[in-house]
Amino acid sequence: MRALHKTTIVIWSREKTDEMSGEDLARDADQGNSYCSVKNCVLVRKPDEDDDWDDTDFFDEDVDEAEEEEDEEDEDEDDEDEDDMDEDDVDEDDDDAPK
Repeated sequence: MRALHKTTIVIWSREKTDEMSGEDLARDADQGNSYCSVKNCVLVRKPDEDDDWDDTDFFDEDVDEAEEEEDEEDEDEDDEDEDDMDEDDVDEDDDDAPK
């Protein structure tokens, strides 16, 4: 497994937040309804050995999807290059053309 960045945040609020999503918690702090007192980011070289790691396959799928998208883009570019070569692009009266 590749190294990953682990971000830890502490958000203080007057409301109970155990059912809020991380996105909502961050938005709440950003909008001033809560207070973020700590934000810490560290590089974890072996995430699967970290106590907080939950053995997700989220990042493995990301890598596979990114590789597939790159392959598809390469194929599309090849198709476009072939489409650029029309019969109209060939000058049959070209004096420099081999005979």
